Amino acid sequence: MGNFGEKNMFRYFIMFQKNPAAEIQNVYKCDACNFITGNKKDYIRHERTKKHGRNVSPLVSFYPSPITPPPEPAPEPAPCDDKCKFVCKDCNKNCISRVTLWRHRKKCQPTAPVTEEPPVENTHIMKEMIIEVIRQNNQQNAAFIENFTENFTEKFMEKFSEMSKQQTVVTNNMTMNNNNTVNNQFNLNFFLNEKCKDAVNLVDFINSLQVQVSDLVNTGKVGFVEGITTILLDKLRDLDVYTRPMHCTDIKREIIYVKNQNVWEKENDEKTHMKSLVNIIARKNLEQISKWAEQNPDFMTLDSSAYNEYIQIGMNSTGGTVEQQEKNIDKVVTNILKAVVIDKQTERMIASNSAS
Repeated sequence: MGNFGEKNMFRYFIMFQKNPAAEIQNVYKCDACNFITGNKKDYIRHERTKKHGRNVSPLVSFYPSPITPPPEPAPEPAPCDDKCKFVCKDCNKNCISRVTLWRHRKKCQPTAPVTEEPPVENTHIMKEMIIEVIRQNNQQNAAFIENFTENFTEKFMEKFSEMSKQQTVVTNNMTMNNNNTVNNQFNLNFFLNEKCKDAVNLVDFINSLQVQVSDLVNTGKVGFVEGITTILLDKLRDLDVYTRPMHCTDIKREIIYVKNQNVWEKENDEKTHMKSLVNIIARKNLEQISKWAEQNPDFMTLDSSAYNEYIQIGMNSTGGTVEQQEKNIDKVVTNILKAVVIDKQTERMIASNSAS
């Protein structure tokens, strides 16, 4: 550090010797580094050196820099003239050259666009438009549901009859030894064709099932799976074990028998009959929306309790997207199978007592 100070003192001495008449206006001295100069730029350059940073860091609170100038206000942009042909797209600043614009764009902060709130009149008009769209959608949905239900039911009945001819049927012509129920063996043929011979057909069960507005409201509250399951189970509970149109013999493998055209059939792996049953009941439930709308005329008023309930009913009663509908229908079918499982132990006991 001493050599550095001597060199600077020597340079300062030479400068004074060349012009002894000149008055030294400013002397810039760094005591921490033993540095002295009469040139402000040299002093600033010295302050940026690593050596100065190491020497002055513990003394900075006692030896503040004598030449730190106050911050100068930013110059106001010059008014644009013919030369200002380059304008920043982000802040609209005028630049005199492409290079100046390029340098400015590197530091420019885009100004956030000002969003204007729509006037009250437009908001009112928009609200009326939304209400009109909802009203038109309700009319279209009602017509769609009516046409869809008629076509779906008709096609379902045709498919139902066609499948009955193709599937393996458990008929009354099977060799049944109703007196051969030995010990703990469960005779499925005897159970279905003798004990359940008075069971209703699945089609008759569907036609007799009446859905109420309360069922629709409940579906809106609890969701598609629980709502449709409740409707079907309530109807099945009205029938005893031997008159219901379906029986599950194996809940793990989901084996089920349904009665169609007075004949018991084993359901296929796709569970076509059961899924069609769930679809028809779901459509019957959705048809109640028109009656619900009559009971709640203010459902078209935005943000009203009836409007919020209408949205919830619409979302839960349809079952969601196509993928969600398939999953929800499978869940309903599983719930029904659990409710119609045959109690083989009880039936074996009854058969054993009858045989004895």
